[in-house]
Amino acid sequence: MKKYGRILILLVSVLGLIGLSVYLSLRRTGFATPVECIEAFGDASKRGDAQVYLSCLSDALRSEILSRYGDAAALSTSLREEMKDLKGWGLPTAPEIAKKNARVDVDEIRPSGVERRRYRLERTNAGWRITHIGPPQKVQPPEPFGTHIGVDKP
Repeated sequence: MKKYGRILILLVSVLGLIGLSVYLSLRRTGFATPVECIEAFGDASKRGDAQVYLSCLSDALRSEILSRYGDAAALSTSLREEMKDLKGWGLPTAPEIAKKNARVDVDEIRPSGVERRRYRLERTNAGWRITHIGPPQKVQPPEPFGTHIGVDKP
């Protein structure tokens, strides 16, 4: 009887360690920083990769987006169309992070001009996720798009 008790304790311990390692690995699958999440979101948008795009969003925002587009295929088509004239994507300032919330401004550079969007993110057990995407705001760039900027040599 003692032999079966020891085996049972060993089995429970092994299963506990396996469960803990699975839990910890699942926790690390998300985005470690707000910038990492925003960069993955931008790259997925440019490629039209709806699955990665949706993985960057909170559950509520993901549901809202899917209800607007119907399915991932329609979203993918829309993303490719929306991003086809995008020339650049960048963060003009560092993200503002306060505990489990962050705010990130992103400049989208297009031939028609520069638009800035504000993203709000939240840190969850699965990493950082976008909870809100603000409307685009026109930004005046220091030089118009397409201007050749050279360096004067002395």
